[in-house]
Amino acid sequence: MSKLSQKERDALPDSASCGPNRTYPVLDASDVRGVASLIGKAAPSARASIKACAIRKAKAHDWPYPDAWKKGGQ
Repeated sequence: MSKLSQKERDALPDSASCGPNRTYPVLDASDVRGVASLIGKAAPSARASIKACAIRKAKAHDWPYPDAWKKGGQ
């Protein structure tokens, strides 16, 4: 995942994050992998929207994302 200082993270636009309260920033392909590995720590009610956001960003930038997500899995 991107190594961001708190100052850098605070400077990101809200659109850079896939989770509530600017959590799960997705700036590159490694961040998509990070979301996939950490999504289980998110509130159950937020997981679907976080996953959908990460997939949208991955598709927009032609980054890989988990095969399980392609099949509708978690």
